[in-house]
Amino acid sequence: MKILYFSLLIVDFISADYFENMPTIIDFNGYIVEGSDFIIKEYSLLILNKKGRLEFTHTGVLKPICHWKKLDNETFKNYTQEFCLKFGIPWNTGTESLKSLRENIDDVIAISKRIYVRDNEQKKLLMDFLGLKLDDKFTSLVEDLGYEAPLKMSTHCIHHADHRNNNCAIDNVEAMYDWLLKSKNSRKYKSESKEVKKHVVVDFIGYYIPEDRFVIKEFNAYVLNDPHHIVDNKLNKYFITGKPGYISSKSLQLEDMPIDYQAHYQAFYESFGIPWDAGSTKFGSYQRGLRKYFQDAINIYVKNNGNKKLLLELIGSENESKIIVLKKFGYHDPPVIGTECKYHDYPKKNICAKDNSAVMVNWVFRNRKKLNITDLEDD
Repeated sequence: MKILYFSLLIVDFISADYFENMPTIIDFNGYIVEGSDFIIKEYSLLILNKKGRLEFTHTGVLKPICHWKKLDNETFKNYTQEFCLKFGIPWNTGTESLKSLRENIDDVIAISKRIYVRDNEQKKLLMDFLGLKLDDKFTSLVEDLGYEAPLKMSTHCIHHADHRNNNCAIDNVEAMYDWLLKSKNSRKYKSESKEVKKHVVVDFIGYYIPEDRFVIKEFNAYVLNDPHHIVDNKLNKYFITGKPGYISSKSLQLEDMPIDYQAHYQAFYESFGIPWDAGSTKFGSYQRGLRKYFQDAINIYVKNNGNKKLLLELIGSENESKIIVLKKFGYHDPPVIGTECKYHDYPKKNICAKDNSAVMVNWVFRNRKKLNITDLEDD
C-alpha cells in the first residue's frame, strides 16, 4: 500500500483532541553516538481511526546534530560503517531538528491509545530515546501478535542513497499497517472498538495538588462484555499520569509544590510506591481521555461513594446515572496489599489499582444476580 505523507504541522490546524485515543503505528531507524546513546535518524508513523483505517501519516528525518567533521571517532564509525550500510541516509540529510523530532514523536505517543512497534528491541530503543518509563501503551507486533514479515531491503524513498539495498522506516510501517489490517488481530481490534462498554469495573489511586484538586496517578478499567476475555479485552484501559502542571503547561517537579502537598505525595508514595516522575499519560490530556472513554459505557462500577464523587468530578455529572457503587450491594473487600505490578517500587507492601479492580471484577461476577446483571452468563 502506498501512503501519502504530510507534515506533522497539520496537527496545528486540526486539534490534537481529534487524534486523541487513536492507535499509532511507528517505525524508525537510527545510530549510536559516543556513550551508547541511541538517536533516531528517520521515523514514520501512522495514526488509525477506531475502524482501524488510516487517519493521518507523517515521516521525519533528523537534521545533522553537528558538522560531520566534529563527530567523535566512535560515532563517525557507527554512522558510516553500520548505519549507512543498512539505511543509507547521508549525514547532512534531514527535515527536523533533534528537539522537534523528539517532541513530535512524544506528542503523538502522549495522545495515542496504543502504540504498535515492530518488536521489543524497537520498543526499548524508543522508550529510552524519549525517556519513557512505562510501556503500558505499547504492543510489539513480533512478540505480542506473531508478526513475521522480513525487513524490505529496497526502497523508493528519496532519503536513502542506495535504493536497491537500503531499508526505509516508511516501507516498514506500511508493511506493519497492511499486516494489522489483514490479520485476525486487526479484525478483533476493530470489532471490539465498535462494542459498547456494557460493564466497566474501575479503580484508581491518586493525590491532591493546590486548590485541593484531585489527580489520578494510576487508573485501571476492566470491561466485562465477555466473561471469558476480561484481562485481554482491548477495551480495557490502564494508565499512569505524568507530572502535573497546575500553574502552566510546564510539568512540575515535586519540590516545586507547596510543602504540605509534598508531604501528601510522600504519604501517597509510601502506600502505593509510584514515583512522582513516573507516567507516560500527559497530565493535561488524561481527563479528556476519560470523558471520551466513558461516553459509550452503560454501567460503571466503583467500590464506594468517595470514588464515585472523584470520578464524576473528572468525567462530568452527566455520567452519574451510569455509576453503580458496589459498597451499597455489600462489597467490603479491603485493598490488596502487595503486588506483582512492575510500576510500584515496593511490591511487597504497595497497593495497585489493577489488582484491586481485578478483585472487584470477581466480586461483580459472583454477585451479578444481586446487581441485576443478566448478560454475563458463565457458559
